[in-house]
Amino acid sequence: MIAPASGPVLGGYLVEYQSWHWIFFINIPLASPAWRQPHRSSAKLSSQTRPADVPGFLLSASGLACVLYALAEAGPAALMTPGSHSSALLA
Repeated sequence: MIAPASGPVLGGYLVEYQSWHWIFFINIPLASPAWRQPHRSSAKLSSQTRPADVPGFLLSASGLACVLYALAEAGPAALMTPGSHSSALLA
């Protein structure tokens, strides 16, 4: 859950203050271990499955949406607008 929250922030920083080309340079070293990991751990998985955690998914998705909205609204105002305060408190 760290990548969905930090990805837009890091991507926005790179595009704003660096060059958009840096997004690809960062993805190469991060994606290669992540691509290999499922192949290593697939043999260790058991055949028993568990049901999906729907309430947990909905709560984490709405919390992440609130955090991203608060960060987007913060922009130049730096958390001085009422909308971003309430979004940050909800998250």
